[in-house]
Amino acid sequence: MRKFTKKQAMFMAQIREMHCQQNMDNMFLYFTAPILRGAKPASLFTLNPHCLSFWHERQNALRKATGLRTLEIVNQRGAVLLFSYDESALRVLLQDIRAMALLARYGYPAGRDPREMLRYLRRRFSNSGFPHEIGVFLGYPADDVWSFIANGGKNYICCLYWKVYHNVERAREIFNRIDEAQRYAVDLLSSPIPIHTAINMFKAG
Repeated sequence: MRKFTKKQAMFMAQIREMHCQQNMDNMFLYFTAPILRGAKPASLFTLNPHCLSFWHERQNALRKATGLRTLEIVNQRGAVLLFSYDESALRVLLQDIRAMALLARYGYPAGRDPREMLRYLRRRFSNSGFPHEIGVFLGYPADDVWSFIANGGKNYICCLYWKVYHNVERAREIFNRIDEAQRYAVDLLSSPIPIHTAINMFKAG
């Protein structure tokens, strides 16, 4: 599975020590960086339970600054996950024939509005533990998601952000784009600049 670089590991450790507003701001930009750079349509990360009220105070400003939408998901253990996404990119992705076929298998309202499908995904988290088809929403190739489910997560060719069963070159290209986006986010967020300035620099770069 994916490992942080030394600089990323230090950055994540620093985030854990920050007060809640800065924690929320930095975590949000770090995990949405690949979306803003077009490397993937969505991201998912766990919100710090001690900082939920600060997230609720900051969410509108951060969504406006980035142009992204968000959805809170509570899993069966009670943890609050934040699903952030580019609605236009997600809408295009969900029209893929293989993606629609996989989601239809689990009862998703295929072909409907992405927000409706995400509400169904949220229910799946409540009822089904961890729904592995979420890989489709996160931009993983549908063939890899199909194969992951069929193989029970085994017999993959390589693994970083997801387990790859097909087209390794395509997967590595996406991995590299995600890595580049998150490295750049770390560089910006390690500088003493306001979060909105960092977001604008990131989007412009």
